[in-house]
Amino acid sequence: MSDASEPDLSRAERGVLDLIDETAIVALTTALVEAPSENPGGTEAAAVDVLEKACLSLGLAVETHEVAPARPNLVATLPAGGGPGLMFLGHSDVVPAGPNWTGDPYRVRNHDGLLIGRGTTDMKGGLASVVAAMSALSRAGDFGVELSGPVRLVCTVDEEEHGIGVRDHVSRPADHEFLGCVVAEPTNMQVVRGCRGASYIEIDVTGRAAHSGRPADGRSAINAAAAIVEIIRADQERLAGSADDLLGYGTWNVGTIAGGQGIS
Repeated sequence: MSDASEPDLSRAERGVLDLIDETAIVALTTALVEAPSENPGGTEAAAVDVLEKACLSLGLAVETHEVAPARPNLVATLPAGGGPGLMFLGHSDVVPAGPNWTGDPYRVRNHDGLLIGRGTTDMKGGLASVVAAMSALSRAGDFGVELSGPVRLVCTVDEEEHGIGVRDHVSRPADHEFLGCVVAEPTNMQVVRGCRGASYIEIDVTGRAAHSGRPADGRSAINAAAAIVEIIRADQERLAGSADDLLGYGTWNVGTIAGGQGIS
């Protein structure tokens, strides 16, 4: 799959690139998509099973860790050297298919070289590409190259909702040092050097009920919540004035709000 226009590639680099099997990527992407793993829903197990079999067939060392019932993280490692390694990170869940599909979202269609199906882009195609890359790297020795450290794929559950998979993974003792991590998210082939994280905050406001004719007898939790929303809005303006050169500025979002017992 090497491109003649690629500049200054060594013999080893070109040799490894030539080992990337596009047919294998398409086949594994298709198998992963056709093992639905919608989230919310907690249905990643079937897709992880497909991924595990593919990794084992290449001789990778594979471990799975059940984060929640039928929701396993997968760690596949290409052992090599004793130095720092390279990590690939992915996730097995996809957002729900939703309406307006012109065909079954869980049956992959190849339209002029474009694979169509739920998760082909985010990110089962990425997972398949990582597996293909690890397969090629396993033969780097054919070109006189020894990997300085292991290459590892970490595939987590629940990326699209609460992140319980990655939380479980980072809570486990580290068994190796890694020089970097490549996340196989779709970026239209542009290198993205970092992205903002997410923090979810739930605020409970407690008041004291009173009749609407005598509101001063109580303490309105709704009024207090509205004041908190205004504080958040004002802080958003502050953040917008101090953008990071790489990541831009942080954002607040009040996603849901509920309160009250009745209109009176």
